[in-house]
Order: sequence, then structure tokens, then C-alpha cells
Amino acid sequence: MVKEPAHRHNGGPLSDEDRRKLWDHVRAREALNEQQDEIRLDISARKELIKADGFDVNMVELILKRRKAGEGETAAADSIIRIYEEGLRDQGALPLEQTRKPTTPVRRPLEDIARDLHGEELPPMPEKLDPEVREAAERLNELLKRNGATMTMGSGDNAVTFGAGMIDPF
Repeated sequence: MVKEPAHRHNGGPLSDEDRRKLWDHVRAREALNEQQDEIRLDISARKELIKADGFDVNMVELILKRRKAGEGETAAADSIIRIYEEGLRDQGALPLEQTRKPTTPVRRPLEDIARDLHGEELPPMPEKLDPEVREAAERLNELLKRNGATMTMGSGDNAVTFGAGMIDPF
């Protein structure tokens, strides 16, 4: 007994209807793949916004997973984690941050770096900005506003936040 191939075609030509169906499937998959690529880009952009707003991207991802899992699964996972942590604590295991060396050095103020490199203080800010610099700052501000993001540059009295209704920081 000859078994029919899983794809229904035995190597012969496709009927007009089968060709149309195949074309529809291929076009639908291509469209879905394009949407998938766009969604990936949107997710990456959202992660950048999360980071720019000062939130921990990994924690937001964890929250999303927990919300998707539901309250029952989340409570069960929390219970298991507590049991494991208590077991480790009973063994005298130190938290990870106490057992490893810091990976990033402490950041030095820009003024200190400039003094070390050039042997002098940073020059004072100009009274009036160059029109091209002002235009670039305004374009940046508008871009961030459109994307719902903010960015702060400078520190203390010289700090400027772009994208949050900046009036005239200059």
C-alpha cells in the first residue's frame, strides 16, 4: 500500500487552486514576518525608553513574566524561591554581591578628568549659544517629546532635561 505524502502532492504539478493557496500562505507569512520585525524594533525602543527613565529593564521584564504567569503561579514561584533562599542562608552562603569584586570603577567627575588630561579647569559655559547648537538642542527636545522620553544633561544648577516641556534652558 502506497502512503500519500504529508504535503498532499506527489511531485506532480500544482492545480490552479493549490498554487493560489500556496501564494496566499507565502504572502501571509511574509507579512507576519515583517510585522514581527517591526514589533522587535518597537520592543527594543521601549526598552531604551525604560532605561532612559531610570528603570531597570530586567526588572520590568520580570514583572511582565510574572503578570503573564498569573497570581497563582507567581505565588508558588515566590514560595519556592523563599525555601531555596532559606536553605542557602542556613548553609552560610553569602549574597552574590558580597562574594565578587566590583566590575565597574566609580565614575569620576568630568572636571577632575579634564584637570588630569589638560592640567586646567573646564572653561565656563558661553553666555550665548551658537544658533546651530540651539537648533540641534531644540530638535533633540522635540524628538524626545514625540517619543515620550526624557534625557538630562549636566548636573546641579547646570542640568537641562530635554523632552519634558523644556522652556528655554539656555
